Amino acid sequence: CEKNTFYKIQGMAIRIVMDIIPQYWQEGTGVDGLKFSRNVVDNCDFGSWGELIEISTSIDGRRAESAVFKSIEISRNTFKNFDSKIMIADNVEDLLFKGNRIATRNEKNIYQFGDICSGILFKGNSYSGDFAAKAEETEAK
Repeated sequence: CEKNTFYKIQGMAIRIVMDIIPQYWQEGTGVDGLKFSRNVVDNCDFGSWGELIEISTSIDGRRAESAVFKSIEISRNTFKNFDSKIMIADNVEDLLFKGNRIATRNEKNIYQFGDICSGILFKGNSYSGDFAAKAEETEAK
């Protein structure tokens, strides 16, 4: 997914999910090799539905017990004018978040990761707004 503009989306701009209710519903079976690059995400999640980027599982109300999302790259994007957290992620292996520009007005915008995550790399992102110091500190860990 490259060179797009996402503007005033009420919910999440990027939503990578596995949502299964046995015998009723199945959405998503995993992701391997997704690249989200050179996009502009502006004024998204203005309905405060969750986070700007969500990577999660729900299988009959419980999360998966292993990583079902692999090799995801989120790079060289511009994220601006949002109030939610930047990202919540679980069940992911090899997530690269690099070279993104993040401009927001809310200091609570940070990342949250579940227990089933590995190979998470943040590199070369730039931050502006009230939470810049906190985000850079998180990225340095």
